[in-house]
Amino acid sequence: MGHSPDPDDAFMFHAMTTGAINTEGREYEHVLLDIETLNKHAMDGTYEISAVSIHSFPEIADRYHLMNCGASMGEGYGPMIISNKEMSEEEAKNKVIAIPGLGTSAYLSLRLAWGDVKVEVVPFDEILPKVANGEFDAGLIIHEGQLTWESEGVYLVLDLGIWWNEKTGLPLPLGGNVVRKDLGLNLCESLTEDVKNSIIHSLENPDEALEFAKKWGRGIDDETNKEFVGMYVNKRTIDYGKDGRDAIRLFLKEGQRIGMVNEELVVDDIKFIGSGEKMVALEAFHPDRVASRILGMGDVVSLVEEVTEKVDHEKAEKLARKMKKGKSFDMEDLRDQMEQMQKMGGMSSLLDKLPGAANLPDAVKNQANDGEVRRTIAIINSMSPHERKFPAVIKGSRKRRIAN
Repeated sequence: MGHSPDPDDAFMFHAMTTGAINTEGREYEHVLLDIETLNKHAMDGTYEISAVSIHSFPEIADRYHLMNCGASMGEGYGPMIISNKEMSEEEAKNKVIAIPGLGTSAYLSLRLAWGDVKVEVVPFDEILPKVANGEFDAGLIIHEGQLTWESEGVYLVLDLGIWWNEKTGLPLPLGGNVVRKDLGLNLCESLTEDVKNSIIHSLENPDEALEFAKKWGRGIDDETNKEFVGMYVNKRTIDYGKDGRDAIRLFLKEGQRIGMVNEELVVDDIKFIGSGEKMVALEAFHPDRVASRILGMGDVVSLVEEVTEKVDHEKAEKLARKMKKGKSFDMEDLRDQMEQMQKMGGMSSLLDKLPGAANLPDAVKNQANDGEVRRTIAIINSMSPHERKFPAVIKGSRKRRIAN
């Protein structure tokens, strides 16, 4: 498992590192790397468990599940923009800002707050001293620098955790733990339980865990170590809670809005291992059905089960009655059908279950683009109810408004 060499991660994983909890024979090797390096390793699926930036999760969502424990969230505090002299936000926006990595949640927070700014990637533990000595006019600090900056002779421009909380009323998502999907759901849940138990053990036995965590505090004193660990290891670290999960989904949607998060990720479909949320995206394993798909015979049984379970039958009957009466199929009907299809896993999932689909030409298969489906749904949603009912009225200025 990979995690950051900082006090909060060391505190969380102390019990797993020292063998203080029963992991039922599961043995863990700890690899300590900075968060940007962990983000990059996660792209390759290097570690079974890893700490990652929430900002980077969409790029690894095909390989990893988010755990419902191990969160690093700013409860009205978070990464800070500092400067080497007093300056306004407008002044700081025009400086080159030292940041800890392009894949970090701190950087996404910065972009959400200030838009497009000039940045340079610098190792996180070098940002504060390089701003203090004038090498950079401004920097984005994370970890214990959020507590020690005043003693370094720098100035606070903006606390992004406060900014986000005032904007949304939610905690600011920063880091999370992920577990690799190819381990299977049962093992993923067991590993998540080990991490959760390790966090609980440290919170219930803090003295030894704090002493252990201090080794990665880069010279901080006992009081600062305790305060910093308390900021990022608490009840929410054991369980995100509904508002924590909502905060992550909103954070990623906001990232999609400004083009910094993969727009093809269906954010509302993100599931958290150990949260109790239904893992609807995980299919039960039926060897005979999988074999049929591999042989190009489709999987009609699974398709029928999906239709029975996920289709809104009331809407389907309503549309059938409408068509029988000779009424036209409008944009609202099209959107409803597309949304029903997305609920069943999208075009590619449905195509996989149809008999003979494996023999279709690649040119046809490549048109099963769920990103285009979501784009079409978004366009229809931007129309007025009247325009959806009577699309013939969409001309001139109406087209331009919808396109924008």
